[in-house]
Amino acid sequence: MGCVQSEFDSRRPDSLDGLVRWPAGARQTIPACRQAGTVSVVCTILVGMHEGPEEIATRHSFWNTLGEIARKLLRKDEPDPRNFADAFSAEEIERDLSALERRERSFQGEDSLQKEFHAMADVLEAIVCQQGSLNSWFGDDAEVVKTSRFDDVMRGVDAVIEFAPTEGHERAEHLALAVDITFNEDTEQAKLRKILGFIDRGDVVQIKYFDSEYAHGPITAPEVILGIERKHVTQLAETWAEGMDEHNIKKLAAHPVRDLLAIQALDQCAAFAAYAALKGNTEAEVAYSRAGSLLQQSLEHSGWKRKPVDARFSDDEVHHKIIHALTKLPHKERVAPRRRIIVDQPKSSNV
Repeated sequence: MGCVQSEFDSRRPDSLDGLVRWPAGARQTIPACRQAGTVSVVCTILVGMHEGPEEIATRHSFWNTLGEIARKLLRKDEPDPRNFADAFSAEEIERDLSALERRERSFQGEDSLQKEFHAMADVLEAIVCQQGSLNSWFGDDAEVVKTSRFDDVMRGVDAVIEFAPTEGHERAEHLALAVDITFNEDTEQAKLRKILGFIDRGDVVQIKYFDSEYAHGPITAPEVILGIERKHVTQLAETWAEGMDEHNIKKLAAHPVRDLLAIQALDQCAAFAAYAALKGNTEAEVAYSRAGSLLQQSLEHSGWKRKPVDARFSDDEVHHKIIHALTKLPHKERVAPRRRIIVDQPKSSNV
């Protein structure tokens, strides 16, 4: 079971080739926004140029529309905690849902700009999930599975790359993804410090309500961060908004963002495995090494090769900050490995 599954509906040849079930009116709204120059307007603010009231309203309209489409796609594949009665008591599930409801109520007071940022994050997450399965962004052996709303909001895990069982390994193996766009300089550093803290303490990230072809119930997985800056989210979203005809599917399959995300995931697996070894955390070292090896193999099976990033995206600040931070990981003395399960890691309201 992949994330944001795509379906072809030959009865609706005008519905972006049926590959995405857009909400009513969305197909007309997005081209209208593009004709009005919305995308260029969005890019304008991201490079620091002036916007007038009409441009701001147009930009908000664009992201509100696209964000709603993304949320509908994501929600469709989110596991429902109430379907996990075989793993947890009804009381525990209801406690989790109540905690989630309280957390989501805290988002209701956001201003229009914060809502726009969340819409952008939802769009990036939907694209990564959809293209991870539709166009094998993480290789032919990997499937991207959407996490539950609880695990997304309360634990900060947006999706999971799942690798099917292989010879010598009876169970599927997983790599947890935190898919983000960064809205202040410290965000990605804080997220990296969180992962390093897990390794330091011997903690393990648990995805509580996980459901896929190979697993149902709680799983643990090493975690990596995937991110690109806002202007590149905008450019990627423009391509995505053009629809899912054959030409556009090919454009997304070969999109430079795929290279950025693949490099980020591979380099983090290698760096965190090395860091875990230095910390004496054998469990994390093995988990990250194994995930990195499976991801590399999966990408190679799809024909992907590491190469210089397309010049149009080579200046991505979020990408460079993540990669640069990995080169600065401290070399600390070994400590005895410990392990405990993380219960809740609430996602910050600052996306």
